[in-house]
Amino acid sequence: MPGCRCRRRSRRATATSHHGFTYTGDIITARVAVVGSLSECLRTGALSVLTWIAIGRCIRRFHDLGVCHADLNAHNVLLSEEAVYLIDFDRCELRGPGLWCDMNLVRLRRSLEKLTWALPPERFAEADWHALLDGYRQNSAPGAPPAP
Repeated sequence: MPGCRCRRRSRRATATSHHGFTYTGDIITARVAVVGSLSECLRTGALSVLTWIAIGRCIRRFHDLGVCHADLNAHNVLLSEEAVYLIDFDRCELRGPGLWCDMNLVRLRRSLEKLTWALPPERFAEADWHALLDGYRQNSAPGAPPAP
């Protein structure tokens, strides 16, 4: 089953230089072998229940670390054979527990519904969303605080 990749560090993996109203920035990236984004995978076929659970676990792990992804949508979830990755953190924030976790999930649900409305119904069904939520409700790591 795919796992989730995230790390919380005290240092940033970015560097910016401000020049008046503009800035330049550097970011450290890594190449990962992915099957595709969640949106691409849904266009080609239905996902397994275990994949939906892994997506929920991955999101929960980020939320447990206080990472609020400002643009959580089906294009920013990457799937590989072993792991689920979240990308596009340019506007993310570290936050304490709160309703923002639920709002992140609502945003993802809206993205999935918008993406799949014209696809065959088996590509994204209510049972898939419930599998994602089941994964989200599981503890992401030993000793992890419960999600709000």
